[in-house]
Amino acid sequence: MKLVENSEKMSKQIGEVYDFALSKEPLSQWWWHLDKVANGKIAFHLSPTFESDLEI
Repeated sequence: MKLVENSEKMSKQIGEVYDFALSKEPLSQWWWHLDKVANGKIAFHLSPTFESDLEI
């Protein structure tokens, strides 16, 4: 969540060495598209996960 909260600052910093426009990864791998997170083109909807939900 910290990365998402600071996406604008991080995408500017990372953008100095990485061209986000070259990202070919699917949008489900949103961290490759941090610039889109920063400008609101990828939205996040959080839902809580409980440990009991993860038990098999």
